[in-house]
Amino acid sequence: MIADFKTTKFYFENMFATLWTTTPIHFMYQEFKQPTKAAWINLIYHPSRITSASLSRGNSMVSSTLGVVCWAENDVEVLDLLDNVVKFIEENNDHQLFQFGDVQIIDQGVDGSNKAFVYLHFSVESMAGVCDKITTTRNIVNGANAIVNNSNKVVN
Repeated sequence: MIADFKTTKFYFENMFATLWTTTPIHFMYQEFKQPTKAAWINLIYHPSRITSASLSRGNSMVSSTLGVVCWAENDVEVLDLLDNVVKFIEENNDHQLFQFGDVQIIDQGVDGSNKAFVYLHFSVESMAGVCDKITTTRNIVNGANAIVNNSNKVVN
């Protein structure tokens, strides 16, 4: 799978559309009738940047954010929904394709109808391109302070 902005957006929207059963989902730019006494989530995809990830420029790192706004009747229900969203993503994401960095709360509060909300913000990265036949060795400082690489050979 080659990751790009469109592929990343569709990957996460499809994951939620097919596997999320906890609440209704409001996808960006789609009609949505707000439930009167129920919880729901808004899914918001933000493309961020594509950067070179190799000297040959044959690979790139695709960075974006996945926003999930959780809505419920009160703050306790919203917190429960937040925990469900984080657990859902941890259990259903293909971690070989998409890696998550920070998970932040961007905003929280109450709207005009007294529904509580919290805006979760997940940073997402994925590698695009082909990396076969390339070996990378990372130098590591071990407990004895000698520098070794991942083949356990001492590096001078």
